[in-house]
Amino acid sequence: MVTYSIVIPTLNERDNIIELLGQIGHCGLSNYEIIVADENSPDGTADAVNAYAAAGHPEVRAVLNDGEPGLSPSIVKGFETARGEILCCMDGDLQHDVGSLPGVLSEFNSGADFVIGSRYVKG
Repeated sequence: MVTYSIVIPTLNERDNIIELLGQIGHCGLSNYEIIVADENSPDGTADAVNAYAAAGHPEVRAVLNDGEPGLSPSIVKGFETARGEILCCMDGDLQHDVGSLPGVLSEFNSGADFVIGSRYVKG
């Protein structure tokens, strides 16, 4: 059973996405899926994600945002296909600290309804 769905909206992130997927895979989470909601990137981001998934990472999948273009519609597309009880969104360009992900998601075990991570707030 998937508990967490991590949605990563992408546009031309082929150079970053495999590193990010590996970092998430090694950050200590369990019961999660990763949905890369790609905006039909011409650089082949979705193809790279699908190859990564096929190489033994069944928790990862790509979906194409074939509707309205943009960041928000891509996030919504990912959330619509999510199977997890808890939804999370991360950038695909490595600017979010993956090491913070387990702590952020653990806040839901303490009864939080909504959690925001920020580089501008301690803790």
